[in-house]
Order: sequence, then structure tokens, then C-alpha cells
Amino acid sequence: MENNISSNEQEVLHLKQRIDLFEQTLSLMILLNEEERFLSAVMTLCNELATRFQTSRVGLGWLEGKYVRIQGMSHIEHFEPKMGAVQGLEAAMEEARDQNEEIVFPSPVEQWTAIVRSHETYVRKFGSEHIVSIPLRINDNPVAILSCERSRPFTIDEIRALRMICDQVIRRLYELKLSDRWFGPRLLGWIRGKLSKIFGFEHTFAKLMSLVCVALLLFIIFGEIMFRIKAPCILKTDQLSYIQAPFNGFISKVEVQIGDLVKKDEILLELDTRDLRLKEAEVVADIHQFSRAEEKARSQDYLADMRIAQARLEKAQLELKRILYLLDQAKVKSPFSGIVVQGERQKLLGAPVREGDIMYKVAEMRDYYIQLNVDEQDIHEIKIGDTGKIAFISRPEQKFPIKITQISYTAQVKEKKNIFEIRAQLEGTPQMWWRSGMSGIGQIDVGNRKIIWIFSHRTIDFIRLYMWW
Repeated sequence: MENNISSNEQEVLHLKQRIDLFEQTLSLMILLNEEERFLSAVMTLCNELATRFQTSRVGLGWLEGKYVRIQGMSHIEHFEPKMGAVQGLEAAMEEARDQNEEIVFPSPVEQWTAIVRSHETYVRKFGSEHIVSIPLRINDNPVAILSCERSRPFTIDEIRALRMICDQVIRRLYELKLSDRWFGPRLLGWIRGKLSKIFGFEHTFAKLMSLVCVALLLFIIFGEIMFRIKAPCILKTDQLSYIQAPFNGFISKVEVQIGDLVKKDEILLELDTRDLRLKEAEVVADIHQFSRAEEKARSQDYLADMRIAQARLEKAQLELKRILYLLDQAKVKSPFSGIVVQGERQKLLGAPVREGDIMYKVAEMRDYYIQLNVDEQDIHEIKIGDTGKIAFISRPEQKFPIKITQISYTAQVKEKKNIFEIRAQLEGTPQMWWRSGMSGIGQIDVGNRKIIWIFSHRTIDFIRLYMWW
């Protein structure tokens, strides 16, 4: 009678454990179903298992290519994949995946024989005292590994519970993993699934890639596209004025700097005039002195002294005119409306200058043209009248049409390469944001060429040049 009661109690206890296990699995599935992203579901799974089984760490690794990569760990949002502990745990997961079986370390006496070298290494270096790794399978193929660590051993019931949870959650995780991929892999997966009905179940992707490669190869050999020659270009204008220093001195005031728009007769800078003012005062005093000397000599009928005084007076008056002219030139003005393309405020202010030194360059905002520097390997392909497009570095999204108007017949050496300068006319209305000196990239259309020639002609030319006899 007592044995029957004891047996019934064990059955009731066993049934209760199974109900609790089912309840735990169901509640966990409810939490995972609420997640819309794969990594969020992984973190939820790891954190819940760590709490329910009182583990120090729970990690989930996913098969990516030929290797297992950790997707998440309990209570750790960000981790470094190159950390030694992470790489050691991945090695232990790969050990379980390669054998496609659960690994418990240290192994209980009754466990079957399994290779646990990576688990032993991980526990010795990084892990807790006990670890269990359970494969998560799709169609009997392991696609993920769940690893749990803690300081006390895992019981058989706990391992059974983990196994049941893994069997239930893998399908949801697998669906989230597929839906979380970016557009390219999802599209390839969809195409592969559709084409599998036509080409069979085996090697569908390889067959499709073979057809694509053959089609692409035929297109490269026999197809033609527009051949465009690329060359660096600069926006230039012939309407350029060099603003020079009118006399020796110092710059006292700077009004504009490079990039500023200026109007005609607008003051660009001012030179220091204190020395000229002192000279002006001296010359004015000399004029008064020579005037009185002339009048005195005239009144005394000293003809020679009068002539000398007149000559000195004329010289002083000429010197005064020169000084007044320089004072007027001290305020340097723009000769026309345009933009300052050279001249920095910080370098000019207070700087000494000599007569004829260039202080500014002002470009008039009209008559723009493009100068392209074409490599000597491509110059024979270009002729006057060819068209193309350019894009400036400042606004690469905007393209502007050009037409070749002039080709230089003399090469120049730039950056240890021979280049030919080509002048092109800009088609269309000039933009307000254009500035002389802007650089960019130009493409010149020279006609259709076979694709294989476009990608191979430079190599063929090199072989012909250096391997002929």
C-alpha cells in the first residue's frame, strides 16, 4: 500500500515538473514572439535563461558560413568579437556543432564519450566551473549553439529543460534571422527558392551563378558601351586681374579675403600712409620756402637766385603731386566686379610690401572655360568637337556638359607624368556658386568601344610597348 502511494506521488511530481517545464517554455515563447528583431530576441532568450537557471553566463552562437559566431550574451549588450573569452567560447560552440551533440563539462560518469578539448580549455582560462553546450537544429542540421555556464553542475532535468526550450525557440529565431538580413541576401534567398522548382533541389544557387557568369562573360566580350576618358579639370577664366602694391610700405587695413565677391572700385585694402603724410608736410613747407625765396630774389632783381628758386619750387610741386598720387593709390580698389581668388587676410594684414608685389588676384565672373589635363595615353582618342561632362568636387551630384574647343600639341610634365592641356567650353548658363580655380573630374565621350577592350587595352598596350622585339 505504501509502495503504491509512493509511486503515485512520484508520478504526480513528475507530471508537475513536466507542466512547469511546459509553462516555462510557453512563457519564453511568448516573450520571443513579441520581439521583431533577431538580436533583441537573442538577448531576451539569454537573459531569461540566465535568470531561470541561475547561470553566470548564457551565450548563443549562430553558424555563419563555416564558423560559429556569437550573436549575444546575457546581460552584455556590446562585446568585442576579438576578445579571447569570446573566441574561446566560439571554439567550444564549434566543438559541439561539429559533433552535433550536447556537451556537458565536466562530463558526468554516465555521459557518452565526446571530445571536450575546447570546452576544457575555455573553462580553464575564462569560464565558470561547469558549462553545457546544446545544438539548435533546423531539419536535423545544427544552425546555432546555446552555451550556459555556472559554478554548480547542471542536473539531468535542467539539461532536459534546456533541450526542450532550444527545440521550441529555434524556429522563431531562424525566422527572425532570415527576416533581419539586408535586402541583397533576402532577394538572393527568394530567387534561389523560386529557381529550385525549375533546376531541382541540388546545387540550385551554383547553377544560377553559372548562368549569370556565362551571360556576363558574353556581354563583356561582345557588348559595347560608351568609352569615356577621365581627366582632372579646373574652372578658369581669362578675365583675371593682378592687384599690385603701388609703393613700398606696410598694409594697415584689409577689407576682403579669398572667396569674397567684390564690386568695381570697392576698396580691397589700405597701405600705411604715415610716412607719405610726413613727406607731404615737408614738401609743402619747402614749397612755401622756395616761393618766398623767389619773391625776395625778384624784388632785389637777383635774376640767378630767382631762377634757382623757381627750379626748386617746380621740383617741390612735382614731388607734392607724386605724393598726392601715392596717397590716392594707398586705397587699393578692385578694377571690376568679380571674386577674389588669391589673397588671405591673415597673411596680408601688417605685412611689408614692395612696389609691384602681387597682393590680390581678382577674377571676373564671366567667360568661364574648363581646362582638362589628359594623360598622354589617351590624348590620341580625343578630337575637337567631342562632348562630355564635368563634376566639381564641391558639388559632385551636379553634372555640366562641355565641348572640346582646343587641344594643346605640346606635353607638359606634372607629377612626373606627361599631360596635355585641353580647353573645353561650358554649355549652359554659368552658376552663381562657380569660382575660378574650382577643381573636379571630367569625362569625355569618345565613342562606343567593346567592354573587354575598355578593361584590357591598357594592359595590352603595356605588353606591346615593353615586350616587342
